[in-house]
Amino acid sequence: MENLLPAEIISEILSRLPTESVLQCRRVCKTWRTLLQHPYFAHMHLHRLLQLDDHKYHNHSNVAAKGGLSFLFGMFYDEEGGKQLHYGEYEGKSYKTLRRINQPLINMRYKIVGSCNGLICICENKQRSGIYEPLYICNPINREYVNLPRLNINNENKVERMVCGFGYHPSLNEYKVVRIYYSLDQPLGRVHVYTLGSGSQWRDIGEITYSLRHCSWNEQFLPFPVSIFVNGAVHWLDHEEKIVAFDLADEVFHLLPSPPCVLSVFEYFQLRVLGGCLCVLHYMDHGKVVAIWLLKKNKESSGYDMNEEYRSWSWSKEFTIRIGRTAYPFALTNSGEVLLWYDSLATLSRNKSILCRYDPKTAALEKLVDNHTGFLIWEATLHMSSLVSLKALGEKCRLRCRLRKRYLDNPTLNPNDVKQQRKDKEEVNTDNT
Repeated sequence: MENLLPAEIISEILSRLPTESVLQCRRVCKTWRTLLQHPYFAHMHLHRLLQLDDHKYHNHSNVAAKGGLSFLFGMFYDEEGGKQLHYGEYEGKSYKTLRRINQPLINMRYKIVGSCNGLICICENKQRSGIYEPLYICNPINREYVNLPRLNINNENKVERMVCGFGYHPSLNEYKVVRIYYSLDQPLGRVHVYTLGSGSQWRDIGEITYSLRHCSWNEQFLPFPVSIFVNGAVHWLDHEEKIVAFDLADEVFHLLPSPPCVLSVFEYFQLRVLGGCLCVLHYMDHGKVVAIWLLKKNKESSGYDMNEEYRSWSWSKEFTIRIGRTAYPFALTNSGEVLLWYDSLATLSRNKSILCRYDPKTAALEKLVDNHTGFLIWEATLHMSSLVSLKALGEKCRLRCRLRKRYLDNPTLNPNDVKQQRKDKEEVNTDNT
């Protein structure tokens, strides 16, 4: 077959396949393996994935490929203990798979900074102190990961808190990590930027006047993102509940308008990306009620430009979720339903998380995963598997991070079934080396 078609035609055909199907094609012959490992093919394949976006929005961190959605979950799991990273797929009306990612570093303090075009950035909360330092970036598909340079200052004990972000700017074709740290003896924060493949260390680009919030309000108990990347910018909330955006193109901070609502006592905001839009979750009634606000373009707007002062953008209150407990929305389906989870008391000493689908039109809540295994979700973010190579970007990377089968395409198994399948079936390594 490799002699029947030109390499260009083969690349054109195979670039339309799902990522894991491409990995299987590497086994066909040496010619295909060489062809599919070339950086140009990875670029072509990524371009195809982005074209399959059903929602027609240009958010390179959270693209919903045609036919389904995929996610990263940070979980505590009863059987194996500790905190683990899992990959899940949702298609139609149910989850197809739930897999554990064997990452280079696993401890109780890690958090997902963000996911962009298949690359995952992980940070660590040092001694639960509010210092969220980015540690490494990895791609579970090709097993590549790179450690990021650690903060180097005269006296690290002076650092009071640190926030970070990760994103991709398509016009520059650059992946950037941002870290902002605040010292006890300094009123302003210091901003560092690391560009993947630049061959340099962190760049000091100056000070920030905004006092950005930690990972979340009362971060010990609320599982929310470290930062939000959408529309070419990384977003945080400051201590006054204002939205601060860092444009990855010009590396300048902007203050965004807030939704037209007033915070009362025991109410708070959280940021998300839902349906490709920047989203504010307005939690009320001690967290039991959450209003969903989306920042949308007006019909006459043709692009996204922070310098336009958002004349063509406006906040829209989409719906309100009332389920009698704190809900954590993390995605919108193509049919307009909300994917969320909430925590339910499983035993006298341990909670478990329930994955659900919520229909805003009928207020119906449907359980997606019957959680017999007792895992506790700590965070969730949309993720797209890709062939993007850290090595091709210019990084000196290592090989380790990979996906493993966790529930073997059946996320409703009870613990005994999981143990038996672990004995009967080998773990599947999706890198197909």
